[in-house]
Amino acid sequence: EFGFPVFDLPNLDVVLEIRQLLDIELRKHIRDPEVQLETYHHFINSDDEHIDIHWKIASAARDQKFTRQVLEGQLEILHDFFGPDLAMSSRDNVRIVRPQVESDNLDFHRDYDYGNTAFELNILVPFVDVDELTGLAVLPKSHLMEDNELDIVDTDHPTVKKGSLKHRLGFMHSPKIIRNLSLDDAVTPSVKV
Repeated sequence: EFGFPVFDLPNLDVVLEIRQLLDIELRKHIRDPEVQLETYHHFINSDDEHIDIHWKIASAARDQKFTRQVLEGQLEILHDFFGPDLAMSSRDNVRIVRPQVESDNLDFHRDYDYGNTAFELNILVPFVDVDELTGLAVLPKSHLMEDNELDIVDTDHPTVKKGSLKHRLGFMHSPKIIRNLSLDDAVTPSVKV
């Protein structure tokens, strides 16, 4: 009805295992035994350092094919949603969003505008608890809007350049802005690991 569901994963073990591996990877680069995903932002001194660490963590996740591991552990519920004929993306996207750092989050966008089809579903699997300050904002019922209703314009991002680390992390160098869309009704669901 709203364009997104929030549900518990039937196999949480694989998520918790990957979460531990991400913490281990984080300690390799921060070199402090106390750092964890939840406390990471206390150990970072600059945006450049954050982008560098973010890239290293995301690269490790891609190398280990974490997305595939998580999804294979959830086939039961995915089959319930979509049926037995599934195709999984081969690209892992790991986002590290520091609390209250707006530039770490992607701006509002529709994946459809960037090449996804209406037959795809993105799944957010949090490795830390997220709330309205750090989570993914969604606009309920926006999936029902027709393109001809929207005033979509291309822009140039002021800091993300094509081919840059931020771009390769999934930030758009040429974001599309929907000028006639109000985000007043956007919600950010609080979700637990």
